[in-house]
Amino acid sequence: MSRTGIRLAFSHSQRMPTANDLEVPVAPASVITVLKMAAYLGRLADRAKDPGDIGHVLENYIDEDDDRRYSAEVLDRELDFDDASAFLTWSRCRDSCSRNRTGGC
Repeated sequence: MSRTGIRLAFSHSQRMPTANDLEVPVAPASVITVLKMAAYLGRLADRAKDPGDIGHVLENYIDEDDDRRYSAEVLDRELDFDDASAFLTWSRCRDSCSRNRTGGC
């Protein structure tokens, strides 16, 4: 992973509690998606699993009963119910990269 990728992951990390009362920084799904895309594009032959992982995030980023499926951001675009998760994932990816402009995402 490049220094830009590491910087992106840590700048957006969220503290998650563990079973041992520790908190560890974890990159959100949108950032993991960006990193997987970059890794895949950089080494297509070695990263055959990445497209499936990216598809999984796109389909499951938000639960079916998540209120964000009915947000103005989604409804204004007249998106199908099944497309809302992918749209919101890419929106978060775009936002993550936009806030970390250092010659690219």
